[in-house]
Amino acid sequence: AERAAEQAEEARAAEEARVAEEADRVVAEAAAARAAEEAEAASRAREEAEARAREEAAREREEARMRAEAGAGAHQSGSGTGPARKRISRTTPASARSIHSMRRGRRFCSTAATSRLVSKIGRPTSALSTERSLDFLRAKGLDAEDLLLVSILVKTNAGVESIDVSGNGFGAGGAESLVAIVRSSPQLSKLDASQNNLRASAALLAEAASAQNGTRKPIRR
Repeated sequence: AERAAEQAEEARAAEEARVAEEADRVVAEAAAARAAEEAEAASRAREEAEARAREEAAREREEARMRAEAGAGAHQSGSGTGPARKRISRTTPASARSIHSMRRGRRFCSTAATSRLVSKIGRPTSALSTERSLDFLRAKGLDAEDLLLVSILVKTNAGVESIDVSGNGFGAGGAESLVAIVRSSPQLSKLDASQNNLRASAALLAEAASAQNGTRKPIRR
């Protein structure tokens, strides 16, 4: 009986040792799995941080390019004289001052302004500089600030033939930007600027279209 009791005790002790060893193994495996997951998470975090840094650098380069173009456009606009500029001052002084204020602050060429424009039009800004038809600008909720950014981007698109900015309701504040678009687009054959409440500035837009390279461009106001 004593021998049986000893054997039972030895078996129990062996089982407890086996269970403890198994528990230690499970804990060690779990710890190793956690360490591997943490290492993988840290690696992903580094990769994401590097990707964000590259994206930020690209945005900064794009912003610098936009500021350079904006500065050139503002200089060119500021050097112009004559009845056309006087007419804008008479008909929409508040709107013109608002646009000039935006130019001084350069809010229109910020990353936020560019992102907002991309969100509205559903296209990358490169589309404004490369595509022949910009009819996708129709009824996108564009305001005068958006139109100013569009005019800067379209300035490099010598092949644009059709632009539809109708139904945006940006008002007379967008007239100067539209005039800049017309004057920088020698191939433009159609411009639909209707339903934007341009008021008296619509006549200035038509005048710019007629004067561009002696070509009469059809305009809807």
